[in-house]
Amino acid sequence: MLALIICLLPLLFAVEQGPRWGWADGRTLALFALGAAGLVLFLLAQKRAADAALLPTPMFRNPVFSVYNGVNVLVGAAVFGALSVLPLHLQLVKGLSPTEAGLMMLPQTLGIVVAGRIAGPYVTRSGRYKGVLLGGVALMVVATFWFGTLAADTPLWRTGVAAGVMGFVSDCAGRSC
Repeated sequence: MLALIICLLPLLFAVEQGPRWGWADGRTLALFALGAAGLVLFLLAQKRAADAALLPTPMFRNPVFSVYNGVNVLVGAAVFGALSVLPLHLQLVKGLSPTEAGLMMLPQTLGIVVAGRIAGPYVTRSGRYKGVLLGGVALMVVATFWFGTLAADTPLWRTGVAAGVMGFVSDCAGRSC
């Protein structure tokens, strides 16, 4: 755990301070180097722990596990970004109250429920996950760019549809597969 902390803390601090200090500043580069050293220490500790490891490295030899978790990280980042930024956009740019902005997140929740009812049983029944995974990633790219086009004059219904697509993607490409 200490090695993981040595990896993540300097990286987070470097990303936070990088714009202020400059990305080529010695302090920023030193933090990135310390984070990289922590990552090496973490991987060595995981290898030494074998089956008791926090992240058993032999699991990553399985391509299904590796691809699924890689996609899960990307989908998680996109969905977390949408969940973090969309309510702020709706309140600060569109002038909605916090309650109204929260209610505008319902399409995303509905998308998660619909995808779970479609993708989960399909993958369980057929065993085919690649098409669902690739389709989910493609939709995630579309939804992410769609969120990037939101402006003050974008109708709320379009924002809701974008949130619904992001919710569908989060379940389809993330959990259900």
